[in-house]
Amino acid sequence: MKLEKNIIKHSEAVCNAALEIAGLIETSLAPVNLSLVEAGALLHDIGRSKVNDLTHGFIGGQIILSKGWPVELKRIAETHILGGLTEQEAVILGLPPADYTPKTIEEKICCYADKITLETKRVSVDERFQVWFSKYGETPLIKEAYQRVKAIEAELTKTFKRTGGSSSTLLF
Repeated sequence: MKLEKNIIKHSEAVCNAALEIAGLIETSLAPVNLSLVEAGALLHDIGRSKVNDLTHGFIGGQIILSKGWPVELKRIAETHILGGLTEQEAVILGLPPADYTPKTIEEKICCYADKITLETKRVSVDERFQVWFSKYGETPLIKEAYQRVKAIEAELTKTFKRTGGSSSTLLF
């Protein structure tokens, strides 16, 4: 099992973004397991050691399980694809039927951090999805994923610590 250097660099950048996001969260509103966020962000693309398509999250989850690592890490790998995948979307893509949408705060942080990290560059959700819209078209799957990620962004932003007169802190 070997990851390409660019995927390792991307995972490190996602980890930095995820820890930054976690640091902005008011833990009385949403307690965050920082160790899980860090490990999950670093391992989110481990499935790319086997495949380089939309199944890499599921494959990554299987790799994580095979190592005896926690199911919470498996879920982070499985739920970071696009904005997560509904059971119906998963079946269409040939994955085992399951809800692969982010549920926990750690899953949401890692998914969002991945979406605002294009390779190693910090970008907005709009910029990230524009790349996919340009490459694959405005498909229903990508449009739904965009809406899910925007909802995650709004949810996370509501938990951010407030500083001065600012209503939120953006990461890009």
